[in-house]
Amino acid sequence: MRKKNVVSPVKKRLKAVLLAAMSRLRSHAKRVELPNVDESTFRSFFLAELRRRYPAKCETEWKRFDLFVDWPGNRTLIEFKFYLYKGRKGGPSFKNRREFDACKEKLLKHDGDEIVTKWLVLVYQCDPKSGGKHTFEKHYDREGVLIGPHAMDGVLTCRLIEV
Repeated sequence: MRKKNVVSPVKKRLKAVLLAAMSRLRSHAKRVELPNVDESTFRSFFLAELRRRYPAKCETEWKRFDLFVDWPGNRTLIEFKFYLYKGRKGGPSFKNRREFDACKEKLLKHDGDEIVTKWLVLVYQCDPKSGGKHTFEKHYDREGVLIGPHAMDGVLTCRLIEV
């Protein structure tokens, strides 16, 4: 059983990788504009940074999970959720929340394969109008740990959730 106030080495590593990936995403979004940024781009930045920093075997789309990381002594599953406001069809909804909860449940239910830690990385756009009935902040701001200050000058938030 882990002590409550002790931060695991994997959590420290993931936080560092996420900070760097968010920084790279910021530069990329300035070049292509935020509506043209997506989850797969962010996942690619994350994976590249993880491999640059740490000697871990990684596999994407592993057994229906976004990423498997085989750290020395710690096999890890990571799922990503990436939410932006995209016109009339995009934005926060109860459907997004159900997908998010289903993703957490999928991680929780996975047993076997000697998986030690399971994580959900959540990136969402802050409400551009500020004050709508449904905002990503209202849905997710109590989830996990905030990674750094709001990235991209308050436009995107990144959270790391241990499952």
